[in-house]
Amino acid sequence: MIREPASVARPPDQGVTLVRLRDRAYGTLSGPGHGRPHRAEWADAAKGVCIVLVVSWHVTVKHYLQVDWHLGVPVPGLWGALGEQLLPLRMPLLFIIIISGVFAASAVQRPWRDVGRSRIARFLYLYAISLLIHTAILAAASGFPTGPAASARGLLEQLTVTPSNLWYLYALALYVAFAKAVRRAPRALVLVPAAALSAAGLLDTPGNRGGLYQNLAVYVLHMTVLALLHRLLVAPISGLGGAGQALVVLDYPILLTGLVIGVSLAVHRRLTALGARWLFGLPGRRRSEPAR
Repeated sequence: MIREPASVARPPDQGVTLVRLRDRAYGTLSGPGHGRPHRAEWADAAKGVCIVLVVSWHVTVKHYLQVDWHLGVPVPGLWGALGEQLLPLRMPLLFIIIISGVFAASAVQRPWRDVGRSRIARFLYLYAISLLIHTAILAAASGFPTGPAASARGLLEQLTVTPSNLWYLYALALYVAFAKAVRRAPRALVLVPAAALSAAGLLDTPGNRGGLYQNLAVYVLHMTVLALLHRLLVAPISGLGGAGQALVVLDYPILLTGLVIGVSLAVHRRLTALGARWLFGLPGRRRSEPAR
């Protein structure tokens, strides 16, 4: 029997070779606990920063600036000015990461049935259930700058044509549907109308419809948490003397932002542990359908 010389290497398994080539092309990390592309790490970090900035802005404009500060220094105004300077960054960057071709290109190539459930129906469901919860809780948080719909007609308008402060969930569904519908259209035919919608003053934008238009390029819980904390804290902070307010005025938005995020995450963790996952995702998802 003739033996194969030890110096002759056996050809590598073709499947292993293809996997290695794929991992190199997409930058996939190998080894235990890995298997995600490098881009997922920076994208997760960027989304996290954007969400923190959004929560910080809401803390500033809906609570911090509502406090009756009786100080001789314009610190509250400086926090407001800083938040305004970051307006072009927060939500547009978040939508670019989520909706842009970086992540949505493969999704819009799937059949309408798959896209309709995993993206469109999912976000519309989250918007509807979150709007009902927000309406109930904000109605109890009197004095909070973001009020609920005052009538059944107002609630219907928020569900359909004039989104509430939860507009981004509504927008995610519409943007994915739009991208799926026009994926084969000439780019100029898509980009020119989108740019027109983004231009200020061209369309009437009541409520949060303006944000819906301007971002044609988590944080479901935090507004309700902030509303309840606002009702609890605004009077005590406003009633502090000048010395007491001077101690908290600089760091207060940072501390409250951390508290709102921490409470929101804790509530989410507790609700999911109790089996209330239907509050954060479309019920009845097939076992074989991957979470996104």
